Amino acid sequence: MGLERMGAKSLERMGPAVGPALGAGIERMGLAMGGGGGASFDRAIEMERGNFGGSFAGSFGGAGGRAPGVARKACQIFVRNLPFDFTWKMLKDKFNECSHVLYANIKVENGKSKGCGVVKFESPEVAERACRMMNGMKLSGGEIDVRIDRNA
Repeated sequence: MGLERMGAKSLERMGPAVGPALGAGIERMGLAMGGGGGASFDRAIEMERGNFGGSFAGSFGGAGGRAPGVARKACQIFVRNLPFDFTWKMLKDKFNECSHVLYANIKVENGKSKGCGVVKFESPEVAERACRMMNGMKLSGGEIDVRIDRNA
């Protein structure tokens, strides 16, 4: 039963502490859900990249539902020697050949590519396999260097 259908009398019957506390909690939840302070996706591109920001993505238990003891850090790889015209979308598409990519980004400084980027996968095993498959691959005449990102 929805709280709006319960009415004030139902909340009063639950006791003096429950009514006001529950009402305040709902009010705060409403503000966080869309009334100003919550996570907003003004840029659809950030959602497509998998960049949900902060603790929002973690509130769903992370991708893949992995056990709490498994480290997330080994799921991300670092790619060097990328062509300077490579975009995050091109990087994501290239590594989707290995497995499903959760996130891909190109490092940029002053609006120009630094020739490196990161790719995040669902598990450490998938990231390791992507390293083996893609390391040394030629892209636009240069060999890319792929390794597990120890700074993730």
